[in-house]
Amino acid sequence: QIPLPPLATQKKIVALLDGAQSLIDKRKEQIALLDELIKSTFYTMFGDPVTNPMGWEKKKLNSVCDRITDGTHFSPKNLNAGVPYITAKHLSNSGLDFYSNPTFISEEAHKEIYSRCNPEKGDILYIKDGATTGIAAINQYEFEFSMLSSLALIKVNKLIINNYFLYQYLNNSVAKAFITKDMAGGAIKRLTVKKIKAIILPVPPLTLQSQFAEKVQSIEAQKARMQVGLEAMEELFGSLMQRAFSGEIE
Repeated sequence: QIPLPPLATQKKIVALLDGAQSLIDKRKEQIALLDELIKSTFYTMFGDPVTNPMGWEKKKLNSVCDRITDGTHFSPKNLNAGVPYITAKHLSNSGLDFYSNPTFISEEAHKEIYSRCNPEKGDILYIKDGATTGIAAINQYEFEFSMLSSLALIKVNKLIINNYFLYQYLNNSVAKAFITKDMAGGAIKRLTVKKIKAIILPVPPLTLQSQFAEKVQSIEAQKARMQVGLEAMEELFGSLMQRAFSGEIE
């Protein structure tokens, strides 16, 4: 059984919903264009990350970082509350998001894991296992959390490399393909910590990296505002759908 308003009313409902969907689609396009702007800015300032046409000095990742390690190799028991516990499922091309699917472990388990792997704000988390291997994100959270071994923790040497430059380098599609082309493993492909440490990358002057970081942060702030607007639009669209099919919209 479905509601069947007069055809003229059906057409008005369709026009209303199409208009709302069009706004959502345009907002998504705007966000995608901002992502492309970050990528094009990277190429303009630094050139191709693999061929290195600008001739930047190349260094091993381990030599420009204070520490590279990974999370626990023994999965602790998940709890409904406790200390936040972050795995590869919390990372995507959109960044790090703990709150959409929060997981927790005990304080005791956290202390043991955190003693050897201590993520702090500004560190880079890097997926090293599974289908989404190669995605990097900057930790923006102030709170302590533990990590699973599917993630690597990268602490940059701030005197040599900017964390925004490095995370954009790791997420660059050309660089990512180059880094992951010889991944180890059988059914589940993975990057080992040893291979991550051995990644060779161009290292432009820190002042130029910092200028790039400022541009990225400005663009990402704009993206965040647009994302809030997009979520509000999608909520409104859902509300319109419910009202339309419950007969509340004439």
